[in-house]
Amino acid sequence: MPTVSRRGTELVRQRKQAARWLVYLSPLIGLLFIACFELVPSQLPAGRIEGQAILESDVPVDARIVGTSLKLRATSAHVFVEADDGGGVGELPVPQPSAKHDPRTTITHLSVAPSERGFAIEIATNRGPFHTEISRDGVRLDDGFLRRMPVGVFGALLIFFGPIALCLLRYWVVIRKYETGVPGHG
Repeated sequence: MPTVSRRGTELVRQRKQAARWLVYLSPLIGLLFIACFELVPSQLPAGRIEGQAILESDVPVDARIVGTSLKLRATSAHVFVEADDGGGVGELPVPQPSAKHDPRTTITHLSVAPSERGFAIEIATNRGPFHTEISRDGVRLDDGFLRRMPVGVFGALLIFFGPIALCLLRYWVVIRKYETGVPGHG
């Protein structure tokens, strides 16, 4: 069995302690990654709304939604849903092309129709129609945790448990090197 110098033993002890701290902190790192995705609302799904429109207009639009305190404002580039108290959805994220050479999405027409839980809003653009559903209080009903995750459920689990798995693997490597008496450089 090879002998381990005092410096090598100290180095292994420091690495073991650092790996232990990474294992302790990795769930927080995973949660931080997931929290970052929650800051950005999900893109509007493509498609048309069903039902009789109670508000239909070409852009620009600055109108109230009947029977609510919600105000709908739209330009050729943005759509906002705001409540009188300052709340509401805010800007609706109309999908933009990913390639730089593609023309930007231009909003041309808006339609609002009542739905079971509030209102459905259809946004007609040069790239096709997009829609969303908003409650009478101004909360977007089709936006949620899994819709905001661009990587899906498996990706969310991977983001959360990935740092834990990597740290545990690193911790195991340090322990193995310590047990075999080989001072590691890794």
